Amino acid sequence: MKKNWLLSIALLTGINAARAQTYTLTSQPGPANGQDAEIRMMDGGCQTAGSPLPDHFMIYGNEPYMSITDWTWVAAGCSGGTLRSLIRFDEISLIPPGAVIGSATMILSHPSSSAPYWGNNYYPGTPLPNTNPGTVYLADRTAATWYENNIWWNNSPTFEPGLTAAIPVTNTQWNGSVSIDVTNLVQEIINGGGVNNGFYLKLNTEVHYRSQVYATSEYPDSDLRPKLIVEYKVPCDPSFSYCISTNNPFLVNFTANNPNSIAYEWIVNGAYAGNTSSLSYNFPGPGSYEVCLTTVAENGDKCRKCIKICLDKNSDVAGVKEKPAAAPPAAVQQNPAKADNPLSESTPRLFISPNPSNDRIQVKAAFGMYQVSIKSSFGLSVLEQKYEDQKTIELSVSRLLPGSYIIEVSNKEGKISREKFTKL
Repeated sequence: MKKNWLLSIALLTGINAARAQTYTLTSQPGPANGQDAEIRMMDGGCQTAGSPLPDHFMIYGNEPYMSITDWTWVAAGCSGGTLRSLIRFDEISLIPPGAVIGSATMILSHPSSSAPYWGNNYYPGTPLPNTNPGTVYLADRTAATWYENNIWWNNSPTFEPGLTAAIPVTNTQWNGSVSIDVTNLVQEIINGGGVNNGFYLKLNTEVHYRSQVYATSEYPDSDLRPKLIVEYKVPCDPSFSYCISTNNPFLVNFTANNPNSIAYEWIVNGAYAGNTSSLSYNFPGPGSYEVCLTTVAENGDKCRKCIKICLDKNSDVAGVKEKPAAAPPAAVQQNPAKADNPLSESTPRLFISPNPSNDRIQVKAAFGMYQVSIKSSFGLSVLEQKYEDQKTIELSVSRLLPGSYIIEVSNKEGKISREKFTKL
């Protein structure tokens, strides 16, 4: 094992993902757990007839349809408008860190002619022969997590302009579907530590008359709801998380992050401690301890990760603490124009300077930092460090390999802030 600065850096050896087993994740959520929404902006901020507010303040996340559109609304009192859509498949979180994505296909179905739209404008024989290709982006992963019952144009995240996926032109006005290759986008989510704020869809040319219309997770026919199919392989992954027992100040529970390894070996301070995917270890008292996990992948490759944890008499652990999942915010259906984004306070911005950097960086947070971690392109924590409520810290990144990372900080109450960082 190669030990580096501060706590530890995982050393992956002998990775050969090409020989690993292929797994398939299929996600097609329904009304109870789907996250998809259309957002609208009428030209000049116009308010369409019958709408209680200008359309860029209206919530459309519970509708059975969404679209990428640029059209006229003259009959409704507006010269025109632009429609975009967001969609998030939360089950991507089930893909293990470090997975290699072989393919990822998003299938969006076009509804029947009963939808309150003109339909897809481009198809054989169309009277509106403007081509309508679009693009899928990653919704900004540094922005607050959005929910379909509380999103409109003005509070929606922006999109990341880097990696994209092409939405092809349509060939029917109604019915049918479009298959979009989002392999590179899903891989980027995995490489970025699993931070997933969904996909952002828009037309390439937002000029009248262009439109693609899709069924959402609320659509009555469940077969037409958005679907994501991901095939992936899991290379050797020795990463693990741990938390302290609430009943015993020195009992720490460790869990391997990859449940698909064929063998495990835990070593605590050089002594064998267990051979299953989880370990409950009763430490003798306060102090600093080294915990190592060696895993064996299905192809026989071995890899190992070691970290140091510090236990004190108050039961504080410099590691990963469990916290309850954040509940979706309540929908703002009554006069959302007067409401600020309720998520902006829960996910304050993190400031990193300089960014990019090849030596030292300064990290500033809006709250006192207790835990700081840097996640690598493999989705593994390459740095974990404990602090005592400092709002500004300095880190050396000189030994990191060049590439993209996510820096994540949290306080003792579990508030988390993340920001992307590039190592030169």
